[in-house]
Amino acid sequence: MLTVDQFLPYLSSLTNATRFLIAFSGGLDSSVLLHLFVQCKTFNPKLELRAVYINHGLSPNADHWQQVCHRTCNEYGVALVIKKLQLKKKPQQSLEELARIERYQAFRELLADNEILITGHHQDDQAETVILQLFRGSGPYGLAAMPVEAAFGKTALIRPLLNFRRAALLAYAKQRGMTWLEDESNSNTTFDRNFLRQELLPMMEERWPGLINNLTRTARHCGQAKQYIEHSVQNLYLTIFEPATKGLKVSLLLEQDLVVQSYLIRYWLGQLAMPIPNTKKLNMLLEQLTCRHDAVPLVRWSNVEVRRYDGSLFALTLLQPHDVNIVIPWNLESDLELPADLGSISLQLLSDHGLDLSMLQDVTIRFRRGGERCRLLNRNHSHSLKKLLQLWRVPPWQRDRIPLLYSAEELKAVIGYAICQ
Repeated sequence: MLTVDQFLPYLSSLTNATRFLIAFSGGLDSSVLLHLFVQCKTFNPKLELRAVYINHGLSPNADHWQQVCHRTCNEYGVALVIKKLQLKKKPQQSLEELARIERYQAFRELLADNEILITGHHQDDQAETVILQLFRGSGPYGLAAMPVEAAFGKTALIRPLLNFRRAALLAYAKQRGMTWLEDESNSNTTFDRNFLRQELLPMMEERWPGLINNLTRTARHCGQAKQYIEHSVQNLYLTIFEPATKGLKVSLLLEQDLVVQSYLIRYWLGQLAMPIPNTKKLNMLLEQLTCRHDAVPLVRWSNVEVRRYDGSLFALTLLQPHDVNIVIPWNLESDLELPADLGSISLQLLSDHGLDLSMLQDVTIRFRRGGERCRLLNRNHSHSLKKLLQLWRVPPWQRDRIPLLYSAEELKAVIGYAICQ
């Protein structure tokens, strides 16, 4: 039986935080979750609650669901944040996986300082995840499935319903006369999780009644094994991690056994909050460690790509397409937002080694196309930008993405690196 009296002390045992962002879709799980937190707030008025609705745009009913969630939050007196996603699936990419990645990225962006993300995953979800990971051939990292608590963004993610069966959530909602939304895609058994939930798991539970509890215990055991592995490699990881680039030193990584290398890479990606690759991709990555020193190998999975350059491994999110031929006018009166997730440029007042704005005219921002030259301060001769970027050890995939400031047709600055005379 799930009750507020039971839930409140359990929540207190998980965290002493008072600010929560609750993932709310309007379905049974998140509706019960939000209701529980609203009830908890009556016992502890210090709790600060926000809800977030992620509109994936995948269902024709998504906007209607958004309105329902808004009404529910208004009734509860809880502020609702709405985030609409633009999902662009790549060939052979799972739509389920893409939606999950984009959803959690949105959560990271919306999470305020000292605010904990709360999701409504329950024990049945955990069991499904263990089975799916088992079918994929996962090891202890995958079979650990979902922890109750995990670091997330600058704060943490908590799944306080993970020890409760879906039946308990259903009983809670019915007892209180609650209503909730039903996503029509939940009946689509072409999705792996739906097929498992609706067809395979009921048959398995009929044969093995304690299956859900056993699978949950498997996740807990594998979670403990994962913690032990990470504790074992933590000190070694610190010796090969490069804080300035957030990369790994390949020469030191190669001093370890292959198994240790794989766990160090998994640990590294976990610290960067990036998805862990499957065995095939991880083996490809390990093979790339020993390719010739001047090669720049690349391994991609999910929204991640890992590259090797100058003796180091770099992990980054997939780079957006970028047009190097674009010319962006800048009036120097305000910050300039750049396309393709390249960030923004702002002015800073300096007493020395800067640009004299009064000497600039027709300022534009451009990108490297080839043939650019820059004469550095206190130098008599110019150098090709290509050579300078190599000298500065700028990774090849970043070189065409560095903004260049032009006055009329003259290169005046390599933003973030140098002023040109």
